Amino acid sequence: MSLSKAISFGYSFTLVVVGVLIGLVMALFNYIKNRNKDPPQVSRHRSGLLISGLEEGTSLQADLPFHGVRVLELSTVVAGPMAARVMSDLGAEVIKVEDAKGDPFRNVFCEYEYPRPYGSAFEVCNLGKASVKLNLKTAEGKAKIMDLLADADVFITNVRVDALVRLGLDYESIRDRVPHLTYASLTAYGRDGPDCGLPGYDVGAFWATTGMSALVQQPNTYVLYPAGFGDLTTG
Repeated sequence: MSLSKAISFGYSFTLVVVGVLIGLVMALFNYIKNRNKDPPQVSRHRSGLLISGLEEGTSLQADLPFHGVRVLELSTVVAGPMAARVMSDLGAEVIKVEDAKGDPFRNVFCEYEYPRPYGSAFEVCNLGKASVKLNLKTAEGKAKIMDLLADADVFITNVRVDALVRLGLDYESIRDRVPHLTYASLTAYGRDGPDCGLPGYDVGAFWATTGMSALVQQPNTYVLYPAGFGDLTTG
């Protein structure tokens, strides 16, 4: 990349990143203010469990490649939800599991979109899904998610492996109980190695760790991180 192109690219992304950072700071304050509120009210039911959150998505069509496939998603923010969103677009039935407070990504940019109950950024990653509120730290919640897994064809999660182990939802713990299930785990740094248990988002796990950030900045300047590239492409 030539110096002139790098400068032009860098300035353009500076404006984008500054806007995103301002939005994220405001979203953080909004999340802290509203973190004890419940997610949006009940919209429908499935399998006797409380389903809440998203509007009805596009109808499933028999000619789509994943028609008839049921996906259970236990993930938050972008990478995991986006993977399940793609499957929904291709015809799968997707049920998203959330805790009582809901995916924190629901509140991102809500301050700009009042009176929407959740932000459009959340909707982009979750369109067409149902969602169920479960407390996975209780015996009842664990029993219900196992019922959902028994009925599912695919399980998508971006919960860290150590947390999945504590919940009894890691692959080794459930593979004999649901041998038919395709288990998809998205992690920041892989499932083994010295960094496997670390949390990670787009900025650190994608741009910084891979060295990609060096391609979008000038020498001796502040580092620029075009938001969302790593999370979205991972999903």
